[in-house]
Amino acid sequence: MSHKRKLISGAVEEWSCLTGIEMSLRLGLKSLSGVQEILVLALMLVSVFAIFYSDMELAYKVGVAVLAFSVIFLATLASQVLKQEKEKSQFRTSARKRL
Repeated sequence: MSHKRKLISGAVEEWSCLTGIEMSLRLGLKSLSGVQEILVLALMLVSVFAIFYSDMELAYKVGVAVLAFSVIFLATLASQVLKQEKEKSQFRTSARKRL
């Protein structure tokens, strides 16, 4: 780990100890990585602006909302499935080593 990264992580840990607040983007999306989470948040923001601040018909707004929800749902589902498969393969590997 680089020196700069150690300083930043130390400062974040100190801040969370002082305030009792976790410094994280984790918004209940525990299965997503940091990049995936940022992309999901960006999609949420874009869809909210498209729905509330655009001059589209109601049918298009509903379509945008459904599309955004389905993309977020599928990204979360795919990430969770990959995480479970990784855990399964690690469990199988450790079980084989014990035999």
